[in-house]
Amino acid sequence: MDAIATYASLMNIFSSSAFGVIATIATIYVGILWVAIILWIARDIVHRTNSLTYQVICILLSFTFLPGLILYLIVRPSSTLADKYDEELERRAFLESISETDDECPTCQNPLRRDFIFCPTCRARLRKVCKCGQIIEPNWQVCPCCGQLTKEVKNEKPENIKRPMKSKIVKKVLAKAAQKTAIQKS
Repeated sequence: MDAIATYASLMNIFSSSAFGVIATIATIYVGILWVAIILWIARDIVHRTNSLTYQVICILLSFTFLPGLILYLIVRPSSTLADKYDEELERRAFLESISETDDECPTCQNPLRRDFIFCPTCRARLRKVCKCGQIIEPNWQVCPCCGQLTKEVKNEKPENIKRPMKSKIVKKVLAKAAQKTAIQKS
């Protein structure tokens, strides 16, 4: 008889109006949570991939409630499109900084550091050292630091001295600056 009495009391609890209100509130809460999960997955996947097929699959997966959420968290891309873009910009900036600091030998085209005076591979003379200790380009006719004339032009008159040619690095910097100003003007 105890089992029947317990069952009857449980049925009375489940049929009471208080339990009905609690069950309704719980159902509404779970429904709102489910819609929130679907919306969150939809917004999150759009920020993580451009693939429309992948986006649709993940959103449809979210309709399975908690199993779909768990599976989505496992298969979603680890970084957002903005993060990938930032990483690409950082990589490009790093590569540009490397390429700007490096030079190459005009004779053998091997990579060199800017401060090399001779190419360690082919022994070509890359730069000269002025009496003041500054490294100068071989086509420069005057040291920019002290104004000392190089040996080749000491006998020429100052008006016959040609303007020094720009190095590859200076040409690259000027070309980039021209591109930036052209982009800013347009």
